[in-house]
Formats: sequence, structure tokens, C-alpha cells
Amino acid sequence: MKNFYVFTLMALLLMGCSKEKDAVADKAIQLADGVSSSYTVYADQTTASPSQGITFTTTGPWKATVAETRAAADWVKVSPDHGDKAGSYTITILLDVNTTGQDRKAVVTIECGATRIEIIVEQKAVTESGEEPQNPAVDEPRVSRLETAYFYYDGTTVVPEETSAFDFFYDEMGRLSQIVSNGVNEVRSMTLTYGEGGVSYTVVLTENGVEDPHGDKGKATLDEAGRVASGEYFYTYEKNGEWITGKYNYQLAYDTEGYLIGCESSTSEPGVSHITWENGNPVQGLWGAENNLIDRATYGDVLNRANIDLNWLCVLTSEGWDYSVGDPNKFFALAGLVGKRATHMVSTISESGAGPTPRLSKYNYILDDATGMPVEISRVTTDYTSTKEYISITRVKLSMRNNLLDWK
Repeated sequence: MKNFYVFTLMALLLMGCSKEKDAVADKAIQLADGVSSSYTVYADQTTASPSQGITFTTTGPWKATVAETRAAADWVKVSPDHGDKAGSYTITILLDVNTTGQDRKAVVTIECGATRIEIIVEQKAVTESGEEPQNPAVDEPRVSRLETAYFYYDGTTVVPEETSAFDFFYDEMGRLSQIVSNGVNEVRSMTLTYGEGGVSYTVVLTENGVEDPHGDKGKATLDEAGRVASGEYFYTYEKNGEWITGKYNYQLAYDTEGYLIGCESSTSEPGVSHITWENGNPVQGLWGAENNLIDRATYGDVLNRANIDLNWLCVLTSEGWDYSVGDPNKFFALAGLVGKRATHMVSTISESGAGPTPRLSKYNYILDDATGMPVEISRVTTDYTSTKEYISITRVKLSMRNNLLDWK
């Protein structure tokens, strides 16, 4: 399953440990060869570091902090921002769009033992064409980060398995523009590019500062209502030591009310999908090569109010629901480009893909008191072949443009 969420996106806290070029080899932090300690970007650029990130080695635990020359630098994020042991790390420096009308500068300081290095970031007040970016018309709460912990229950004990995290970034129009996940020695990023009548994305994995050229890609054509009408999905996989490249085309269909009701793809699996809606929510998806598989969903009274569609990202994650929007990564769905969204958040999912009987997942939500948006999503799923229960807890961090709201 080529789902950005299923990829087990690892923790995306910008970490950093860098070193002056003339530092001696026995110091605790060393930047990789050719890595700069100074970056200047335009107002609409949201990444200060190069696409492959900033790579360094450290002899022990480290942390990164940010300070600005004028005020608190809440427009700069480092991901990851700490490390617990010695090793090679890659960090990314992410920025908000500069709508202040003034150039601004920040200093990222990385400390490891007695060693401190500084990375200077300057963001201009204008774009490359000389224009000042505009603030989004409405400053609504939006998702800035998701952190998920995975467990399973063996009948007597809850056993932790792994964690993942990824951060969300938006352009000057408030549209989803990038999702980034950062783990030890690797950075995985998805970048959305909007054009006239179309949209595309690329997924890039960078390991130890080296960019893997085999990431997924997708592009779509938008209809007059701004919805995905058709698209192409590009993927690669390794077989017998050789990288195989593939793609398929798909078309989406909507009803007169603007709800997504069908997907037809050029591949035999899943082939054609049909979605049934009730009371403003998708309740059933027919899919598979012969349209003989059924994934179902039920809903409670929790409203689907986040700026991105958390149903598609965190909840509607079975194979049938994944392929019902054409591109299994579902980035276009997250960005709100596949018609009207569900009114409510999912309570249960019944999926029929891999086992002799449907697998059931149950969801519960904790809401933010001020916004009513979910700030915690928990899921319990019973395995197809045993009574073992799999559990995940996703925490949702919200922001008001630059200012993060407190965790609940």
C-alpha cells in the first residue's frame, strides 16, 4: 500500500548538530563535507536547507534551538530538533511564508557536549519576482503536526511497537504544500505543486544525506469546480535487484451534489470503485478487480472540522478506501481536491480485503475545547487471523498560522 501514512512516517522533529568547517576532528559535532552554515531564501520559500537536508555526525546526544535577531523565531522549525545518542543525522530547516514585509534572520544553534555550531537563515521580504506574499484571508486553526504511537494487546499486556510523526506546511494561500517526516539518518518529504487547472506531488526519501530517486509521484487535472477529474500515479519497486517503474491512470466521478461516487483506474486492481453516501458521509465502498469487495464505515456525532480531511489520513486507511480516490497516497484528498468531504468523523471501519472475515477498526476522539477539532484519535483493530488487538493513538497539534496551540 503506497500510503504516505502507512509508510510509517518516522518522527519529524528537525534535529541538528553541525560544526564549523575549521573545527578539529575530535569535537562533538561535524557537518558533512560541503554542507553550508548559511542560507538565504525568498519570502515564499518554506525550506531553508537544501532538498537533501543538512547532514552531520555527533559523538553523543544533541539538541537544536532557534533564536531570531528581532523576536522569538516561531517562523522557523527544525526537524528533528534533538538526538539521544551518537550517530549520523539529517535535519531540515522549515520556514513559514514571510508576510511581514521585512527581511528576517534567525540563528539555529546546535549543541553537543561542549560543542556549539550556528546555522544562519535569512528570509527575504519578497519573492523572486519582487512581490510581497499576502496573508491568507482567514486565520483558522490548522493541523501542524501528527504524532502516532502503535501498540498491540496480547491478551494480558499492552506492548509498544513503534512511533511515527509528520509535520504539515502550507503556502501563502493556506493550501497544504508539504508533509515531512524525519527519522534517524532519513528524511521523507511530500511536496504538492499547484498549477493552472492541475496539481502534482513528489515524494522524496533522503538517507544519510543521499536522495533516493525512486519516490512516488502523482499528477492530476482539475475540473471547473477545482476537483480532481483524472490523474496519473507513478511508482517504483525493486525486483531481483532491479528497479521497476510503473504507473496507472484513473478518473473520478461526482454526483450532482459534489460528492465523490466513483473511481475507474487502468489497473486491474482495484479496477472500478463505487462509493455510497448517507447523511453526508461515505458509508460503503465497492472495489476490487470484479467490484466484489466491500469496505464499510459508520459515523458518530464528531464533526470533521480540521482544515485537512483527517478521515482520509487517519481513519479511512483500508485498501478499498485508499484506492477509492484514485491515487493511493491520497494527498489530493487531504488537500480537499476530491469533492465534498464527509460531515462527521468515522466511528468504525469494516474492511474485506485480506482475510476470510471483515476486519473491524473502532475509533474514539478527544476534542479541543475551543475549536471542537480532534486533538487525539485512538484506534483499536482486531487482526484477521487472531484475537490480538492492534492499537494506535494519534495526537494532533493545531496552530493559528505561526502560533501553536497547546497540546490537549
